[in-house]
Amino acid sequence: MRRIAITGTIGSGKTTVCEYIKELGIPVFSCDQAALELSQPQTAVYKKMALRFPQTIQNNGEIDRRLLAELVFQNKQARHDLEAILHPAILEKMEAQAACTEGLFLAEVPTLYESGWEQYFDAVLLVCVSQKKRIERLRVNRKMSVEQIQQRQAAQWTEMQKRSKATWIIENDGTLDDLRKKTEVWLEDRLSEGG
Repeated sequence: MRRIAITGTIGSGKTTVCEYIKELGIPVFSCDQAALELSQPQTAVYKKMALRFPQTIQNNGEIDRRLLAELVFQNKQARHDLEAILHPAILEKMEAQAACTEGLFLAEVPTLYESGWEQYFDAVLLVCVSQKKRIERLRVNRKMSVEQIQQRQAAQWTEMQKRSKATWIIENDGTLDDLRKKTEVWLEDRLSEGG
């Protein structure tokens, strides 16, 4: 089995690349989705999060994810605390899925390098986008302020740092059709290599 991480800075289009891959019939493990599932009310992860971040628990018992993001991107210690709660559980879930996979195991790992998780993969696909397009997308699609974007970028490695370690790079400064074509070509190449 070959293990490939898909990563990129916030707003790069890595999730879109993963969606295209899934449309082509190849599963992609999502660390973000795993975090969402693992932090549902009454889970062990949720209970730890509620103890550490009680101000994020809403009246209906669910976590206010916007408030949580605000807290952890403004406070490095809070971010480390959240990672200490989430990362072991996500890694366990990812490893369980990888163990059931033959051929090619793909995982979307937004903070691959920042978390030191590159050690769990044989290769890395990096999705890149210009700073101008990234800010434009995040402001429009996620309604983020420039300050929020800067806080999230400050918590991640720079694109240049990631480029130096990536196995492959998909440039995402074109249209969605361009990105789909680039993703299809990349995936065909990986499948022809035998996973």
